[in-house]
Amino acid sequence: DDICDDEDACNTGAEGDCTYAEENYDCDGNCTADVDCAGACGGSAAEDCDGDCDGDATNDTFGICGGDGTLQGAIDSASDGDTILVPSGTYTESISITKTINVMCDGDCTIDATGVAGSGVVIAATGATLDGFTIVGDDTMYAGVVVTPTCVNVTVSNNTIYGMTLSNPGNDSPLSYGILAYGSSSSEMPMGSIFS
Repeated sequence: DDICDDEDACNTGAEGDCTYAEENYDCDGNCTADVDCAGACGGSAAEDCDGDCDGDATNDTFGICGGDGTLQGAIDSASDGDTILVPSGTYTESISITKTINVMCDGDCTIDATGVAGSGVVIAATGATLDGFTIVGDDTMYAGVVVTPTCVNVTVSNNTIYGMTLSNPGNDSPLSYGILAYGSSSSEMPMGSIFS
């Protein structure tokens, strides 16, 4: 009779053919590799950013799990008091800031709403900041930044705004604006705001 003489076998020295442990297991059936999120010994399944095992959710440019990579998406996901550091790039969209947040360019950022909306940015918030952007316009836009009457302590700073040539559709004015801050009465207008 044959005797198993392979030191790597589970039955070294025993009669009969050698038997071996399955891959990633020892001879007693214990897993010797890492167990993945699906419970597979030596498996490759991993949790995505949403915590789903073997899911496909990923972080967008702003680090938002399952985000769409837009500046508005980052603003919508932010909470009051947050600062959004916007990576360099051109954002072809019009944005609306309605929270007490800081939206700050971290590099060379352009908001290009040409052909998208009448303004690049609308702010309707208390204590919001927009800082460091280039906001480009064309003949489809009447304002780069609109600061609404309900705003308090808004800061619009270090921005380069140009190219808006559409007359304001909200009144009879033939003007277009880089920054349009307006009030609807003496008690309802942007108060304590800084434009630099």
